[in-house]
Amino acid sequence: MNNGNRYSEKQISSIHGLKVISMFWIIGGHSYSFAMQWLFFQNSQDIEYDSKMIISQIYANTNFSVDCFFFTSGLLVGYAVFKELRRFGRLNYFQFYLHRYIRMTPLMMIIIGFCVTLLKYMGSGPTWVESTTMFDKWCQNNWWINSLYLHNFINRENMCLSHSWYSAVDMQLYFISPLILIPLFWFPFWGILLIVLLLTGSMIITATLTIVNHYPPVPYLTNITSREALDGYYGWIYIKPWCRIGPYLIGISIAYLIYLHNNKPKIKKRFVVMGWFLALLLNAGILLAMFPAINGYPLSDAVAGLYSATSRTLWSIGLAWIVYACVTGHGGIINSLLSWKPFIPLSRLSYSAYLIHPVIIACFYGSRETTFHFSHYLMVYFILGNIVITYVISFGLAVFFEAPIAALEKLFRQPK
Repeated sequence: MNNGNRYSEKQISSIHGLKVISMFWIIGGHSYSFAMQWLFFQNSQDIEYDSKMIISQIYANTNFSVDCFFFTSGLLVGYAVFKELRRFGRLNYFQFYLHRYIRMTPLMMIIIGFCVTLLKYMGSGPTWVESTTMFDKWCQNNWWINSLYLHNFINRENMCLSHSWYSAVDMQLYFISPLILIPLFWFPFWGILLIVLLLTGSMIITATLTIVNHYPPVPYLTNITSREALDGYYGWIYIKPWCRIGPYLIGISIAYLIYLHNNKPKIKKRFVVMGWFLALLLNAGILLAMFPAINGYPLSDAVAGLYSATSRTLWSIGLAWIVYACVTGHGGIINSLLSWKPFIPLSRLSYSAYLIHPVIIACFYGSRETTFHFSHYLMVYFILGNIVITYVISFGLAVFFEAPIAALEKLFRQPK
């Protein structure tokens, strides 16, 4: 398969903006959700009222920001493997898996070590124990499960770094990715068929679990969903690879499409406009679809199952158009925004920012001893502070741990 010159990594620079914006979204969503658990508000009735406003769908739907990371992960892994297969004709499986494990594990273990040994000295307050339990006490017993990336399956009720379920799912999807990428490269028809079958299977499993067990379609419908159903949704859908594989597969698919095009294809303007319109409409529709439910309108099991099964994949299809349009020169101002140079270093801090930001939020919220008057202005103030502190600490983690580890790995990988 000869496709001439390839797009360089720089030409997919729009993913840097996607990752940074998604990370900001995650920090914002956790700032809101953790505040509802660990802070004391004088005007709790206003919180209930505000949660039913349409603007609240932004932070309520933070789960889709995680799907953006699954999408970009599939895209980058797919693009890298296609280039290696084209260059060498085979994949070095040992290096493929070892590189990923070394890239992800040491930093997680360092943060776990900090939480187990030093976190208890970082503060105190009326909700300190509640806010830090998943970082110190649960990690004392279950850290080893994280090192195997099985913490979304084993003892998930007491998961060490509960938010790190993403790392487990990402590693599991990475582990099986050659089974998809190699057929797609050498036998495109069978590779595409495999992706379609996996997407269909994922949707069927997700819909079936949702309908049979009466699970909610999203994790935030606490007003019309029992605690038992929410726990079941989290354990069997939200943190499981078979229900999260959709965005990853869409990422692989768009990576293959980008790989095939050695030159920027000429797309008629009306199709470009239509693509942008449909992508933005699709993503906006996904975000707002549950607005009636959050205001108390009951959902049938069939509707819940349909939304739960399709929303993540449809969301990723919208992202796929954004990336494809940007890469092929049809991104316009959106590409300029997503490819903004300051996003590049921030994007490279995404993993450390993801791992450390809940610890930062927990330390701040758990040590508060006064009540607050809830308002979105107050929350924006908290969010901005959490973002700044997260990236400052992430930079330190990158300089003192991630960069040296990456340098050592590169040194050992060099041919003698």
